[in-house]
Amino acid sequence: MMEDKVFCKHHPGKHVEYFCNIHEKPLCHECKNGGHNSCKEISNIPAVISDVKNRNIYEDTSHLLQNHLNQVNFLPARIASNLLKLEREKVVFKNTLTHYRRKVDKHLDDLETSILKEYQKIYDEQCSNLKELQTFYLEQIKQLEHYLWELENESGLSEIESFLTIKRISGDSEAVLNQDDVSEISIDFTMTKEMLTFQNISALGTIHIHKKLPIEIKGPPLLAEDTIVSLEIKPRFEFLKKLDIQTEKDELEVIDIKELDEGVLILSNRLSENILVHDMNKNTTRELSIGEYPDSIAVIDKMVIAVTQGRRNVMIVGVVTGRVLNRFDMDDDVEGLTTVQAKLIVNCKTKGLQILNIDGNIIGSIPHITGRLYLCAVSSGEIMCADQVNNRLTCVRLDGEIAFSLSDRNLIAPYGITVDIHGDIFVVGIDSSNIYRVSSDGKEKCKIMTSNNRLQRPFVLLILKDGRLLVSNKSGRDVELYQKRNVHVQ
Repeated sequence: MMEDKVFCKHHPGKHVEYFCNIHEKPLCHECKNGGHNSCKEISNIPAVISDVKNRNIYEDTSHLLQNHLNQVNFLPARIASNLLKLEREKVVFKNTLTHYRRKVDKHLDDLETSILKEYQKIYDEQCSNLKELQTFYLEQIKQLEHYLWELENESGLSEIESFLTIKRISGDSEAVLNQDDVSEISIDFTMTKEMLTFQNISALGTIHIHKKLPIEIKGPPLLAEDTIVSLEIKPRFEFLKKLDIQTEKDELEVIDIKELDEGVLILSNRLSENILVHDMNKNTTRELSIGEYPDSIAVIDKMVIAVTQGRRNVMIVGVVTGRVLNRFDMDDDVEGLTTVQAKLIVNCKTKGLQILNIDGNIIGSIPHITGRLYLCAVSSGEIMCADQVNNRLTCVRLDGEIAFSLSDRNLIAPYGITVDIHGDIFVVGIDSSNIYRVSSDGKEKCKIMTSNNRLQRPFVLLILKDGRLLVSNKSGRDVELYQKRNVHVQ
């Protein structure tokens, strides 16, 4: 029954109980039996209302369940990602402990060397002084013995000669003994209070568990195209041309590109033992043979480059002659190379990032940054590391401190990195066939190129001095040039 009864307009006192779907009119019992007896589509109004209520409840419940499903559907993948993240953090934790333990050991070694050096200096000075005194008093003994002999043999002298001899001997022997000279020397060492109480250090640090809601929890589940935090200006690149790079065997797989001078490129070809020097201005290519397959390249100056070669070597090569100027054996598998502040940064498989001077001497290390990495330095002295296996982009300082580290589920197998004049970072995703732009502080990112822009498994990229973009595309087979035009993100 209806809660609020409606009376029929044609039959006073009669309640509306039916609805004719053919004539679209409400009916009372008399209306139904009178003019609508033959109508086949007559519904009982209370039943319709009940059905509508049930349908609404069903739809509301279905919508609620679907919302819940949408919210929890990604959680298994999120948890799996969290487990992987915790595993990586454990490795970083152990490497960080090792890093600081080595720093402590080195500092203690330096302190030990310093105090030993200071002690040795004092020891040598005191020993030298004592030996001089020893020599002096040996001479005094001889002199005194001579004086005694003179006294014993003065019987042949006249009285005046004997008097003068005694006075001379007496005057010469008055200041023979210096009281300070008989003092015993000892060198004491007192340990500093900090060293005596270092065992009072109860812990190396504290371990905290941090929980933060991912973006997916704070709002509706994000679609693949919505996982970007847009920058104010989104640069758009338009294809200009494919570079005509000629090689002896016409086999090309470019895995690194650097710019020596404006328009003059240096490229490493994985399918050859040669480094390629390509002049975009003259459209010429020449090859420099280095004896083994090259990998990563770092520009030292316009005339000299560093190249990782084979599995363990870093070579310094003259660009004009192709002559190998120096070779360093890193005693570890190497992949990834860059230069920053007149230093070479080499990624070693087990040792982490090694910091070398140009002569190849190791002057520092960042052992907690490891993996299959592509390295790129920024002008501020930080090192960008693209981890192809763990899908992560990390910015680390030379002292080992991590400035930021980020990942995006739409950036898969990140590798090649380049930096523009503003310090913004551009990184390719090999398996996702896209390019991301990341702000210099790592707080913002946006996808700027995808497969819709011709990208097919890009390897590396390079922002040229004139602002254009080079991409080693199609698994390194094509080197393509793109022109930039800025578009405001709406």
